[in-house]
Amino acid sequence: MLVPIILSTALTIFIAVIIVATTRLISILPPNRPKPEKRRRKRSFSVTGVPSKYNDNAASPSKPVVPPYNHLLVVLGSGGHTAEMMLMIQNLDLQKWKRRTWIVGKGDILSAQKAGTIEEEMFWRYGDGETRIGQWDLISVPRARKIHQSLLTTPFSALQCWWACWDILMKWDAPDIILTNGPGTGVIVVLTSLFLRFFDFSGMGPARTRVVYVESLARVRGLSLSGRMLKKVADRFVVQWEDLQEMGEYAGPIVLDAVLVEARAEAELEDDDDEEERDTRGNKFRITM
Repeated sequence: MLVPIILSTALTIFIAVIIVATTRLISILPPNRPKPEKRRRKRSFSVTGVPSKYNDNAASPSKPVVPPYNHLLVVLGSGGHTAEMMLMIQNLDLQKWKRRTWIVGKGDILSAQKAGTIEEEMFWRYGDGETRIGQWDLISVPRARKIHQSLLTTPFSALQCWWACWDILMKWDAPDIILTNGPGTGVIVVLTSLFLRFFDFSGMGPARTRVVYVESLARVRGLSLSGRMLKKVADRFVVQWEDLQEMGEYAGPIVLDAVLVEARAEAELEDDDDEEERDTRGNKFRITM
């Protein structure tokens, strides 16, 4: 008599847990998530806006800019992922963020150097030579999956990456935005944040961290594996080709636009240098006369 009762009770509890978990998951995923909560910020913190090289709408130097968000987390993959991310980041006013966290794969020295270069350029461009522009951290984590790594060992490396991402997201204030463009490490970071959001660990409730996923420029006709995994999880899922506009938010070739902007800026700089050189030669000629 007890066995049917125990089985019935266990089944009822199991069904109840499934219903509660499903309801919770639906509530923390887009488009059902509540709007971001307004943050309380210290009045002492402000950043002097300086016109950006790539943003004509940047604030004038005389007006203090209150950061719209506190914490930006950027995931850098290796090779092409990092190259694309660096081009996209040029259109962001990174100096407005109070904290910036860069995550790179272990052993990815090139990506780490590029992130450090960006921070160093901001330090000299927007700072006074002594004060840091906000706070920033460069953290390496075990790669979720190395190139040509066997699928049999991938779960173990992914678990190591997950544990490292857990430590990062639990250590500091939860990021307002996680920006990634497809590396395996980015998938682990996003899924870890989703797990923390589900249980509201580290203050990552339904109204906190937003995920912005930008599909790689190389994906012309179909989504990558990372894209297919995160399509329903990301708050903004951006694609760069018109053939994919039914699968996400079509924003045009962001990376190509950034390349053109950079090339145009370099060309204008070279033209200015040529004009200065011609003016200098002219001055010397007139002085000689």
